[in-house]
Amino acid sequence: MDIIEQLIEAGYQKEVEKLQSMARKSIHLITDKSKEENFLIGETKIGGEAHLPKDFVWPMYDNKPLAFIAQINLSEITQYDTMNVLPKEGILSFFFEGGEKVWGFDPKDIGGSKVFYLQDIDDLERTAFPNGLEEDLIFEPCKVNFECRESYPTDLYALNQIMFNGDMSEKYDDFFDILCDGLQEGTTNKMFGYPDLIQGDIFLEAQLVSNGLYCGNETGYNDSRAKELELGVTDWMLLFQIDSDPNAGMFWGDQGRVYFVITKQDVVDSDFNNAWALLQCG
Repeated sequence: MDIIEQLIEAGYQKEVEKLQSMARKSIHLITDKSKEENFLIGETKIGGEAHLPKDFVWPMYDNKPLAFIAQINLSEITQYDTMNVLPKEGILSFFFEGGEKVWGFDPKDIGGSKVFYLQDIDDLERTAFPNGLEEDLIFEPCKVNFECRESYPTDLYALNQIMFNGDMSEKYDDFFDILCDGLQEGTTNKMFGYPDLIQGDIFLEAQLVSNGLYCGNETGYNDSRAKELELGVTDWMLLFQIDSDPNAGMFWGDQGRVYFVITKQDVVDSDFNNAWALLQCG
């Protein structure tokens, strides 16, 4: 029984109608363990060796190599890109610090994550892991199957205002227990749609941090510039959410997730240089 069916059965037909009106399409990446030799050059994969240009300079942060997370072959997901905003060819290659030094709430975290748009797949080759990369940041290679699914918001504060008018009642708690339990179940790697949040609003955080405000505590949120900057929150979207994935031997803190976010205009412009990554865990 899916989340919507569970909510209807529990008596939340009216709330479900509102929830469904807010749904967004997401592209789910379902992993299956594999071996390096099973991958074609440039094929979508999570973990394992990156396929990179011969002259590629591996990204570093704090004098250590970033971990290779995944590469997405854009020609493989064109049919699932319902917004029609991604380039039709090339690959997106994702890197992240991964050693729990970078959480994304500090402007100083710049360089702790990278997204590369590699347009010429014919120019790629299997690339050995660099010296200095921690062993626990070398992940197992996984094949990926794609599915287009509905995604739903998990910003509980915002949803409470919309659906329950701020009434912190038992009904509110029950509704969100069902919703969040269903969304948090299993491993969820995906592109687009709503992020499956563990803590706070990643888009507000990204907007403030990318404009120089520290959000590791209330400092940035209380800054005199924060109110005006909040107007730009809707400019941001989820590019890629990578979960703690046992198939890849990939774990972020305490069963956490890494979220790569980006402005909508940058996606339209095929400019992935300013994508920002945030780590959340329980």
